Amino acid sequence: MAASTPLVVPFVVLAPVWQRGWFQLMLAGALALLAFGLHRYRLQRFLQVERVRMRIATDLHDDIGSSLSQIAILSELARAGDGKAALSHLERIAEIARELVDSMSDIVWAINPRRDRVGDLTQRMRRYAGDVCSARQIEFSFEVHGGRQTPQRRDPA
Repeated sequence: MAASTPLVVPFVVLAPVWQRGWFQLMLAGALALLAFGLHRYRLQRFLQVERVRMRIATDLHDDIGSSLSQIAILSELARAGDGKAALSHLERIAEIARELVDSMSDIVWAINPRRDRVGDLTQRMRRYAGDVCSARQIEFSFEVHGGRQTPQRRDPA
């Protein structure tokens, strides 16, 4: 018998796909694109909130400016008027001043970034509704998303 020479078949075992350089590079690129997209999304949301906040503050600022003009006119009328008319103008000035204090509170609340939580908004809405309804002796309930109802000030009668 003739001596047989062993058959040698060379082969290379490739690394799994997830360990190959091109795959890792694509994965890193995909993660970078995802991080960039997330950053852009958060930035757009932040800018939207800031635009709304500034619009609210601008509207309230304009309202305060017109109220101050109204106070100036009424004070001139009160100064020039007789006792009864002056008293009526002074009462109106006091009412406008109270409304301005509320408006200033609204401005401070609207532009405060720490008030961006839903809980803060619902608390503010609940308090506002309670003030408005109780002043008119109206019974109401405040429903928060999730179905929970919070009864508010009842009619004392």
